[in-house]
Amino acid sequence: MLWGLPVRADFDSQLTYGTLFDRGPDTSILGQNEKNALRNIITMTATASGEGQGLVIESVGALNDYNFGVLINEMIGSLYRSHGCLHMAPRSIFLVSRLLPIGAKIIVKSYNEAADPSYDQLPTLTSLINFDDDIKALAPRFAKPSSVTVTVYPASALWIIFLGGEPFARIKIESGPSTAVKVVQSRDSQGRPIFEADTAYPTSATTFYVFKKPANYVSGIYHDTTVIPQESQMKKDGGKWAFLDADGNWAKVPDIVAADLNAPAAKQVYLYYNVATDESGSLIKARWGSNEFGKYPIQLSRDRKTSASELAHTSGDLMMEQRQMVRELIKVLAAPKDTFEDCVKYSKNFDLYLACYNFLQNPDAPDLIEPLGSASFKLARNLPLTTTETAAVPPDVFVAYKVAGNTPLTTEESDLLVSEGIAKWQGTELKIDQLKTQGLIYDIYEYVISIKKNANIYSTLKSHWAELAPLRQALLNDLNKFKISDPIVFHAYLQELVLRRMDLARLTQDDAYQELNYLLEE
Repeated sequence: MLWGLPVRADFDSQLTYGTLFDRGPDTSILGQNEKNALRNIITMTATASGEGQGLVIESVGALNDYNFGVLINEMIGSLYRSHGCLHMAPRSIFLVSRLLPIGAKIIVKSYNEAADPSYDQLPTLTSLINFDDDIKALAPRFAKPSSVTVTVYPASALWIIFLGGEPFARIKIESGPSTAVKVVQSRDSQGRPIFEADTAYPTSATTFYVFKKPANYVSGIYHDTTVIPQESQMKKDGGKWAFLDADGNWAKVPDIVAADLNAPAAKQVYLYYNVATDESGSLIKARWGSNEFGKYPIQLSRDRKTSASELAHTSGDLMMEQRQMVRELIKVLAAPKDTFEDCVKYSKNFDLYLACYNFLQNPDAPDLIEPLGSASFKLARNLPLTTTETAAVPPDVFVAYKVAGNTPLTTEESDLLVSEGIAKWQGTELKIDQLKTQGLIYDIYEYVISIKKNANIYSTLKSHWAELAPLRQALLNDLNKFKISDPIVFHAYLQELVLRRMDLARLTQDDAYQELNYLLEE
């Protein structure tokens, strides 16, 4: 709701979100005359060139000053397990893909070589780029492949960019596992693990070169999920699913994805967004979110002639995670309250983030998270499990931990591994496929990663809340000027401008006025 324009902005009394949004019932609602007056003010107000007269929208400058990419990268936390490639956050791979020239050298160090501690003082690439113009300004320095070198330290999770031989910026990366492992893909109806056909391996310690930067990388191993470009529109027509390919043509959705699209939402394995359903509730439109190589993948080569199996990329699930995080951040920033604890209540997901945060402070506190999650964390920390937690863990996981600790197995435990194809008898000797037992441990550790990621979202935003205060104060001042006291209108206004900033746009006064004009038409 837009309330009557003030004669002047009133800053004499203490202005808070609570006082602004808790207006009394006698405050009049904007009528058509008042709306027209506000439109006239918007029309007359300062333009991007600053030549006009009228109210300046303070939040434009505050939004431009804040680098949301840095915050979101920190909130994302873990970049998930890698099968041998180099994982980056979505913002990081977008910037690297824009800047890194074809032919640039990428040196991957061994897993026992840590990065020089001084590299931790380098700025992140994301912190150096707040607008699209910043990329254009840096482009000349990246133009010559011979001037650009990247050194990757898997042990330190760092990708260091050198320009002209001097360290320039750092990027957080996740490389392949330190030792080879068979990754658990899923479990069958009887709870037996199904392992992926290919082995996850350490990223090769060698020299690569940037080979290609395709709009969409189609993998031979993951063909059915990478042939559909990340964010591609999919639709159901005549009972058949089709997707919009990279050339703008409609193509048949692979059977495994089509079957998932037709499944109930609770049973879907892949990620979708912008979904639409028909009158019966069946899915008829969606955008694809589960491309293993996301967007902006960088193909590498060892010989500059053929593509290597390793790539630098983000993943579809990380891109979807970023989308979700931006939505949650906007909800919290637009909350009509003042304290962090009150604002996060406007995002239901923060209940989970807080529960995980509290669990990490005290893993023995009961019922904070589900038993399998708490059991996984305790197993990784070698802490005692409750009876409920023990029952939640697949029995083969306990056996895998015994194998890792060189603890003798019982006959029952040996038989379990044999029945699951993880071991076999050669005479009286039990031959255990330790790539698979490591895979079982690796799989259960995914729950630990999930807990830490959720807790990290809460703790990161909490730690940055003070630095967001000037932005929220500028927004509050603008709301007071225009007497906007409807939380829905505030959220819509902030959402539009933050999404533009996430796209590296430099906001102008006109952008804000146009958005206000749009809201007045609602």
